Amino acid sequence: MQETKRRKRYIRTSTGKRVTLHERDYLWFQSLNYHGPLSSTTLYELGKHLSHDVTSADKRLGDLYHENNTYHRGAYLERVKPRYSPKFSLHVDCIYDLTDASRAALEAIDVTPKKKQGRNQLFEHQAMLAAFTASIEIACRNLGYRFIPDYEILKGKLLEIPCSISHDFPHGTKTCNKPLIPDALFGIEKDGLTRYFFLEVDRDSEPVYRGTFDLSSYLRKFLQYQAVIQKGLYKEFLDTDKPALVLNVTTSKSHLRSIMEMANDVTNGKGAPYFMAKAYPDYSNIEYTVPKPILDILTTSFERPGKPPMTMAW
Repeated sequence: MQETKRRKRYIRTSTGKRVTLHERDYLWFQSLNYHGPLSSTTLYELGKHLSHDVTSADKRLGDLYHENNTYHRGAYLERVKPRYSPKFSLHVDCIYDLTDASRAALEAIDVTPKKKQGRNQLFEHQAMLAAFTASIEIACRNLGYRFIPDYEILKGKLLEIPCSISHDFPHGTKTCNKPLIPDALFGIEKDGLTRYFFLEVDRDSEPVYRGTFDLSSYLRKFLQYQAVIQKGLYKEFLDTDKPALVLNVTTSKSHLRSIMEMANDVTNGKGAPYFMAKAYPDYSNIEYTVPKPILDILTTSFERPGKPPMTMAW
């Protein structure tokens, strides 16, 4: 029996096989379009109800990457080549993204592809953000909740919430009229009740304090969320009466402590019941480790400044 030669991970090698798209493929394309670049394990979990097993899902993802004999004249998936040494590549999941062919396939079913971003210095942030929003969608499906994507909430609006804040810095009081721009927005519907979540993803790179509002900081974000949540500005912006929480994930436990200390200081120890935060150190170097989906993210506890911990599942 002739042995099948293993194809290289990051060099396309087509066998000439014709690839015809199926329901699971379209689900993967839509997931990548909505969330961003995702690992093979995350894609498997998102399409688990349509997959036979992990092995068959990996084989199909491989064909979608390697094979270019398709209706849309090209391979349907891109593998994001890691920056680490190739000798480590077989020990981690591949991270996938869309190609021109998969974008064309989405357009054919009236799904508008998001702007192609490509590889840049913000890739790790994009991949971490995608991993968390996808984990939340998977966890919702597993628990029988409904994950509400941002486009159902925003209804065509840009996610830029007008607000005005001020703060007493050592060199004087400063005011900021810049809009609040969260990293992501989504909703969860459970037992007929809906709650919205604003998501902030930090790779231990966002300073907690700056001496100005001109550049982003956790102080500025916290004050903006304080105004948007407590004054109900998000309700006016989104035309909703749904409650909302702020979800913060960071890669550093020490950075998390600094954020919580800042929030307690700003509120004079009163805390902020809507401000949830948790550290996930496994995401500190997403290209080396490519962490698995966080399947218990809805039922794990998040810290709150000045208040008891709580879960997203309420």
